[in-house]
Amino acid sequence: RYMGYCYLINNTSYRSIRFHAKKDAVWEFMGASLRDTFFIIISLGLYAPCALANLTRIKWQNTSYGNVPVKFEMKNWDFALQCYKGLFFCLITLGFYTPWFMVNIHKFKMKHLTFQGARVQSSVTGKGLI
Repeated sequence: RYMGYCYLINNTSYRSIRFHAKKDAVWEFMGASLRDTFFIIISLGLYAPCALANLTRIKWQNTSYGNVPVKFEMKNWDFALQCYKGLFFCLITLGFYTPWFMVNIHKFKMKHLTFQGARVQSSVTGKGLI
């Protein structure tokens, strides 16, 4: 999974500047994947949002744009609360809330992504996904 991410990032450029993902971080990603899978099984799935936050953090912290690293700082439990809240609303609305849930998760991740000290913002809306 991480090597596919590396391939996509390493073959992407913006304004003639290439993105770069460190391929040697695959071992860190694999170790976190195995550890988090164990915790997901023990917690009966409740740890899944924290595991997703860990893997997302590893991906972004090993990514750079040109020579400038991308910083990603997100607390696992803040992300987990966002996920649990969204799942609760999806259950109550019988899935109607799903597009807005997906957008909220995307915006939450982007809010914690910084590049040269500037926060990344997203203009995606739930209405646009319907």
